[in-house]
Amino acid sequence: MVQKPLSTNLIYEDGQYKMGYTHLVTDADVDDLRGVQTTAHHLQAWAPKRTECRAVVVGKDIFCVGIQAGSERSYVDYRADFESNTYEQIELPERVLRGMRTFMTELGLVYGAFDLVLGIPANEGAADEQMVSFLECNPGGQYQFLEATAGVGITDSLVDC
Repeated sequence: MVQKPLSTNLIYEDGQYKMGYTHLVTDADVDDLRGVQTTAHHLQAWAPKRTECRAVVVGKDIFCVGIQAGSERSYVDYRADFESNTYEQIELPERVLRGMRTFMTELGLVYGAFDLVLGIPANEGAADEQMVSFLECNPGGQYQFLEATAGVGITDSLVDC
């Protein structure tokens, strides 16, 4: 499993700004739980991945960008080593796009940044080869880095919306 920050947790330490990233929970973490009762925690099952996807929904438009980790640190949380990653527009299965549209409609949202994992299927010969895991939808998620790295037109879509 992984432990994720509940919000952006920027601190200034040792003369530089530092941020907490998603962390794989280790046996050592579980063996020493001192202090765990002092705050809330966000734990989530680990999803093995081929690539990550940030899919930004603006009204009826969906922009899907695959994020391929370029280092061990970015494999756990792509923000931890942003510069090592590669970014490209990708297509998601129609069932996933339909699910995102339903999610947005049910919650009355016009904008949402979905984080997904494109995983390793249990059966490589399966007809639907792309296993997709939903991590979260951020109703204020960042997107400009997707325009800069993958050339998607999210700002134009927001203006039109």
